[in-house]
Amino acid sequence: MPGWSQEEKPGWCETGQGGEGKLKFGEVEWNQEKVGQKREKKQDAPKNLSVSVSPSGLVMWGSPVSLNCSSDGNPAVNYTWYRENGEQMETGPSLTITETDDTHSGLYYCRAQNQHGAQNSSVQLDVQDAPQTLFFHCNSSSEGGIVCVCEVHGRPVPKLEWHLSGEAVPPSENSSIREEFVGRTGLRSFISIHQSRTDTLQCISTNRLGSTSKLFYPVPTHHCSSAG
Repeated sequence: MPGWSQEEKPGWCETGQGGEGKLKFGEVEWNQEKVGQKREKKQDAPKNLSVSVSPSGLVMWGSPVSLNCSSDGNPAVNYTWYRENGEQMETGPSLTITETDDTHSGLYYCRAQNQHGAQNSSVQLDVQDAPQTLFFHCNSSSEGGIVCVCEVHGRPVPKLEWHLSGEAVPPSENSSIREEFVGRTGLRSFISIHQSRTDTLQCISTNRLGSTSKLFYPVPTHHCSSAG
């Protein structure tokens, strides 16, 4: 504080009978009993609730992921995590999955709650995976051709094509192709085709994360073997 003399000090102090002091500087007054008091923060329900995924971007099969929830509220907010089927997963602002797979895909809800109210927010988790061939097999048919089956899995569900000696095989009078979905991630394809002893048959599956293929070739016993 500046070193004013007694005559130069711009303020004065009074003390009343009850010991209550009053300070005056210019035209502004403060009661000493109020000095140092903190304003009490307003209490309210959770608001500005947000949910995020870390790391952001694609969630790959087998990788760890954390879901994080934050909000404003007073008193302190409690967080609870739920799956879309109502299953309670965890309490606290973060939900961590150490090794993701397809069962972890889906909608997750964060509920923020205190004594004044609650708020919900959600985030979609979509676990991605490049195509994998899980099953492949060929047998000779009674009509002299072959019947093959190829099952692939991935997320998004892969598209599947058959190639005969390097050329795509469309459905025709010489070949028939049938497909069926397997769960949420798989596709199974059947092909019946007339194949010469020099033809090779290939199952190729693709999604935006990659592709995989299996090669079928004839052997003298009229059964097919496969090669990667």
